[in-house]
Amino acid sequence: MPNHTQAQLAATPLELLVVAERLFSMHGVDGVSTREIARAAGQKNHSAVAYHFGSKEALVERILDYRLVPINTRREALLKELEAAGKTQDVRSLVHALAAPFVEELRADPGESHYIGFISQLVATDDGARLRGANIERNAATYTLGDYLFDALAHLPAKLRANRLQMLGAQLTAVVATWDRQRREETPPFRSADLPWMTENLVDMLTAGMQAPVSAATAAAQEQEQDA
Repeated sequence: MPNHTQAQLAATPLELLVVAERLFSMHGVDGVSTREIARAAGQKNHSAVAYHFGSKEALVERILDYRLVPINTRREALLKELEAAGKTQDVRSLVHALAAPFVEELRADPGESHYIGFISQLVATDDGARLRGANIERNAATYTLGDYLFDALAHLPAKLRANRLQMLGAQLTAVVATWDRQRREETPPFRSADLPWMTENLVDMLTAGMQAPVSAATAAAQEQEQDA
C-alpha cells in the first residue's frame, strides 16, 4: 500500500481511518475487529479494511502516520529553535518541545480526531513496538529531543535516566488523555482558553520529575539490585 499523507487519503480510506481511531480509543486495538470497523463506517463490504489498508496492523500504521507526521513537524520546528538558541541542555525547554505539540491536539475537532485516546490505549497496552512502527521518521524529532534530554541529565545514572524518559512519556499521555475526556464529557467543564497555562504547568511538573534528585531510598534499591 502507498504511504498516504493527510492530503493523499481518499474519502473512504479516511472515513475508515477516523472510525477505526475512534473505536481503538474506546476499546483498544486488540478489542476491535476489521469487520466492526467496516460496519461502523457504513461499509457494506466487510473486507473494506483489508482492501484499502491490507490489514489491521497496517491501518494502525496509517493512523500513526496520519497523526504523528504533523506533530513531528511541530516538534521539529521547536527543536530547531532550541538548537539555534543553544538550549539543547535546557531540560525545561526540551520537555516543552515534547509536550506542547501533543497538547495542541486538544484543539482538534473532537468529532474528527480521537488520536489522544488512541495513543493512550497504545501506551497502556503496548510495549512500544506499535508506536515505533515501520516509519521511524514520523517520530524523528521526538527521538532527538529524547537524546538531548538523556544527555542533559548526565549527572544521573543511565538506568534512571532511561526510566524517567519512559515515565515522562507515560505521564504526558495520561494527563492529556484525562483532559481529552474532560472536554468530551464536560465533567468538569473544560475551557480551551485555559490550555496555555495548563500546558506550562504540566511542563513544570514533568520537568521537576526529570530533574528530581536521586533519593537515598532509590540509590539503595539500585545498589541492592546490582548486588543481587
